[in-house]
Amino acid sequence: MFSRRAFTLVENGYSPIPIKPGTKIPVPGWTTPASSQVIERWSRDYPEYGIGILCGTIVAVDIDVQSAGHATRLNAMTIAMLGPTPLVRIGQRPKSIMLYRMSESIQSSSIKLPVGGIDVLAKGRQFVAFGKHPVTGQPYEWVGDGDPFDTTTDRLPCVTPVQIVELKDQWLRLFPAASNPTRAPGESSTSRDREGVERCCRTGLVLDGRDGHLRDCVWKAWRTLLGADAQEIADVAWRDFAATTNLVRPKRDGSEPWQHGDALQKAKLLIRREQAGAVRRIQRARGKAAPGGQEDLAPEAREGFAAHILRLHEAGRLSRNEWRVSDYMLSRLQGGHCVDSVDYIARGLQLSRATVHRARRKLLVLRLWMTARQRGTRDATAPYFPDQEKLRELLSPQPI
Repeated sequence: MFSRRAFTLVENGYSPIPIKPGTKIPVPGWTTPASSQVIERWSRDYPEYGIGILCGTIVAVDIDVQSAGHATRLNAMTIAMLGPTPLVRIGQRPKSIMLYRMSESIQSSSIKLPVGGIDVLAKGRQFVAFGKHPVTGQPYEWVGDGDPFDTTTDRLPCVTPVQIVELKDQWLRLFPAASNPTRAPGESSTSRDREGVERCCRTGLVLDGRDGHLRDCVWKAWRTLLGADAQEIADVAWRDFAATTNLVRPKRDGSEPWQHGDALQKAKLLIRREQAGAVRRIQRARGKAAPGGQEDLAPEAREGFAAHILRLHEAGRLSRNEWRVSDYMLSRLQGGHCVDSVDYIARGLQLSRATVHRARRKLLVLRLWMTARQRGTRDATAPYFPDQEKLRELLSPQPI
């Protein structure tokens, strides 16, 4: 097989490697992308070997879970966070691999669960794409909209390191619940707020009142995304919902899982109500500058600042909550500044007021964010904005 099809994969943007028949074992020298000369030599030496694909630019989410119910929900969670992909490979059901394209290189990682494990196969890893599974003895299947022979890499959804971090964080938050689809160990201690939403005291995930919580997520996205259509609102709302909710428990403890379509349905209803004049958004004046002369940030400035904050988090200089607070305030910029109160941010991120207050103070101390709050006044709705010197430093050309 390898000699007949390897160069087709090369033309489609993949890095093929020979796999010993009936195994998952690659040949020596597979860890870096092979040149045309090396692939030609492999084709002569291993003509009937199976074919693996080297990860790097391509990242594979390997859901290695034996329980069909948990596999279905983890697949749904991955799609909710990263988007649907045309390439899904099955070896031994219900296990699966989903392929995506990275905006930049990341390291591989693994998460162990009571029901199995999940791997993010990236730089330095590979997976078997074509051949026979060593346990079932059957050929690997591609059950999406195609396979790597007819799907070029540029057709794969492009995901960012931030999305991968958020996805892994959601997996970790669901770890206690993975062995029980109804109520997880450690979730016996719960609290219920004034709106009737019940949360696990230990994980903070919403357990009961999830329909109302999803409605709130849609409402928040609708208020934030001025001019967005129902699909865009649903995408943002679903990511918020998936990050703060126990998705392992199905709807009303039944058999149907929560899905992106639930958010889309609520977003469409809200848009219809807006068009009918039943609800309206409170819009700030366009082009209004923040105190200190701030203007709306260009997309490249937002992306550069967000990437810088993520790097500080990954390097251990910012905690997860400090990174989340900064990312949240960046998403809420209007007129170049964020005026959300501590209470509003705490509700949006499901954090305590004290945690948000400490996070904003740390961001100020590191001069990543600035505030126009007057000395001696309350911090209720003081405008916060990214430090201009830091923005200029990030956007200035770097010496070669």
